[in-house]
Amino acid sequence: MRSPKLLVALFLLALGAMVVTTTVRPATPAVAQATGTLVVLKDCFIVGPDGKLLVPPPPEGPFQLELSKGLSAPSGYTPEAIIASFSLRCGETRTFTGLAAGTYNVFEEDSPDDFGQIANFCINVPVAAGQTSECLLTNEKLTNFRGAIVVHKDCLDFDPATQTFGDAAGQGNFGVELLKGTSPLPAQRPPGPTPRGTFALEDEIADFQLVCGDFRTFSGLAPGMYSAFETSGGGGLPGQFREYANDCINVIVNAQAAAECRITNEKLSAGTPTPSTPTTPVITPPDTGDGGIR
Repeated sequence: MRSPKLLVALFLLALGAMVVTTTVRPATPAVAQATGTLVVLKDCFIVGPDGKLLVPPPPEGPFQLELSKGLSAPSGYTPEAIIASFSLRCGETRTFTGLAAGTYNVFEEDSPDDFGQIANFCINVPVAAGQTSECLLTNEKLTNFRGAIVVHKDCLDFDPATQTFGDAAGQGNFGVELLKGTSPLPAQRPPGPTPRGTFALEDEIADFQLVCGDFRTFSGLAPGMYSAFETSGGGGLPGQFREYANDCINVIVNAQAAAECRITNEKLSAGTPTPSTPTTPVITPPDTGDGGIR
């Protein structure tokens, strides 16, 4: 017969064999990708009527922008991803959240015609996880970049009796064209009409008329090289005119400045009426775009 202690031990052993041990572990949450934020600011330099910068700028625009991810290089840029196309007006901002850590760029895709970009600090902007980066694009209203040119028409009237030149102000009616671009010609004293030559034309500004002693001012011009040529030589009775000097070739127009130039003609004492069939040089109308003397 087994002892009571042995029976208790056997019972406890059998009970232990029936107990299932379970290890409980806490649930592991899904790891979220850490992201950053980029704030894009659009600044504009706009000068008011008093000549002072308007701060804050009026909300002119809009400017069309594009945000992309990737590293930009001077030789070219192939973005990893295009994040957004958006627009901003002067003084506005746009905040982008949830951006994967990396390098970002913002470029202008389109802007109003009267604005030019002068700074872009949104190139290769680092965005770090859990942080906010800021960048700035600045444009200036182009009216602040513009210049002017004043074209004068002078005429000389030689008096054989006194052997002196006088002023023929108010006489003649000269056709003139103003062009933007570079001419291969220096300021010439042919005498005679100054040809345009192989002119590197960028833009035709205006065809206009001037009489002796008159002038014409053109403002709002983009900086660059300008030339003015005669397209008709004045004509009229009792004398004809011929071009004596043209200092309006390759005139440099700078921003916020006015340049001046002169086209001088001489009145011929033995002038005759303009023939019905013109002789060389032939004056061609400017409607073909060349507008000059062939």
